[in-house]
Amino acid sequence: MRLLLRRFIQAIFDEDVSVNVHFIPLPQLSFYKKQGFNIDDYPVTYSNFATEISLPIFYDLTTEQKQRVVSAVVKAVESVLVKAT
Repeated sequence: MRLLLRRFIQAIFDEDVSVNVHFIPLPQLSFYKKQGFNIDDYPVTYSNFATEISLPIFYDLTTEQKQRVVSAVVKAVESVLVKAT
């Protein structure tokens, strides 16, 4: 699943839209791993981590910028996700 997400993020990035993973679960961070936390104990957290992204959104996005983001996401869905199904 992570490979598919990476391809999806890259497809959006290739359209000159900044995008990233939404969050990194605490059990994935080295400090918490050393404390004995294991991501396998948090399946919902891992599922969210593996499927969520952050898109650019802020109060003064122009209509053109919003359309660029939407177009990039639609194109990525069509080129990456639809092919995967």
